Amino acid sequence: MSAIQTSILTGFDDPRLGPDEWTRLLARGDSDVIFLTWQWCRSWWETLGRGQLLLIAAERDGRIFAVAPLFAIEGMIFFAGAGVSDYLDFIGDIGSAETLGAMLRVAREQAPDFCGFRFHHVPERSRTASFLRAAAPRLDPTARTT
Repeated sequence: MSAIQTSILTGFDDPRLGPDEWTRLLARGDSDVIFLTWQWCRSWWETLGRGQLLLIAAERDGRIFAVAPLFAIEGMIFFAGAGVSDYLDFIGDIGSAETLGAMLRVAREQAPDFCGFRFHHVPERSRTASFLRAAAPRLDPTARTT
């Protein structure tokens, strides 16, 4: 299996990931909910978004297989949609703590004055919580998760 590459999408209109491909990725992930659709995330960003948009793509063999829909403000990183969405998560099949960790490292490097992540409203059926616990020591050896 080839290595995971990460990149920052230029926004919701990035030609590498349009609404149709976003929808296909969403269907492959753990949380296929309205609050994670391309349309919802884009509308949220355009009306309520602030700070720096961070759409982090994970790619293998030149093909995007997961997206971290995030934004950073005042050193803290949140899911896009925070504050008004009932469920939030990563898009696509994260598949491992390594993938999640790679995307979060890129996000952390892009956030001026980084101080942490706040991930609210992840559905119970999602593997994200266990992946975050496994990825935390890779991101910060002193990190503790609850």
